[in-house]
Amino acid sequence: MRQLFPFTLLLLLIPPVPQSTGGSPQEATIATSFHHVHLNSTDPSKAIEFYTRAFIHVHLYSDAPLCAADWYVKRLGATSRAQRGGPCEVPFAAPSEPLGVIRAPAATVRFGEISLIIYPRQRPGPLVSPRGHVVDHIALSIPDLAGALDRLRKSGVKVLEELHQFGDSKMRAAMIEGPDSIAIELIEAAPRP
Repeated sequence: MRQLFPFTLLLLLIPPVPQSTGGSPQEATIATSFHHVHLNSTDPSKAIEFYTRAFIHVHLYSDAPLCAADWYVKRLGATSRAQRGGPCEVPFAAPSEPLGVIRAPAATVRFGEISLIIYPRQRPGPLVSPRGHVVDHIALSIPDLAGALDRLRKSGVKVLEELHQFGDSKMRAAMIEGPDSIAIELIEAAPRP
């Protein structure tokens, strides 16, 4: 078996974009931005070379893609162009040929310049946490991490790791569980000059 080596693809050069919290217009906006993807690779140097050329999106699988998109908008301030009514839980479309991929319903949300493209689960059985797999987790920068973590906890979001120092920096981080057991690290955004 080939050994996987962890590394982090930092996306700190992408500026945060103010985004709606998904609430009423009177609510303040939050500036959540995509921070990094934690990957495991057999050859980190080749992976870093590949991913730093153009990183613009992440694909996720979900048991309810439209509901997952709503969660990212409401809980983490993602933006979405989708204007839909009705329930978010809808049946999956039939697999398309030639690969037999289930493509609908699908949803896209954005954190700044990075898109999360959410597709239907492709196989029977439950989705599991990515922790310890090739893509271990995704991370978002968020101002007022303590306040955001408190708000998320009150809304029923599972906290996987409490507030802690982020590496050797003065910033703090925490880990939450998003839709479909996805691990999401929240990094305290450094104050902008």
